[in-house]
Amino acid sequence: MMDFAEWIRGEINRRGWTQATLAERSGLSRSTISKMLTSGRRKPGMKFFACISNAFEIPLADVILIEEQGRQRKDPNAED
Repeated sequence: MMDFAEWIRGEINRRGWTQATLAERSGLSRSTISKMLTSGRRKPGMKFFACISNAFEIPLADVILIEEQGRQRKDPNAED
């Protein structure tokens, strides 16, 4: 399983979007998206998840699950 930032990059590429397109469709700033994709360390908040869910037209629960699974793969000892 890939990490959350890799998943977002994959979705952007799969759809033929740019970060700017994702920003426009999500209502997030391009800067916020860029920081998430380059750092990948920061755990996004619920607003970020909801915006990504809306942009990709994927249920919010699925987006949260993808992030959680990616985080657990990175650190199998991580606790919620």
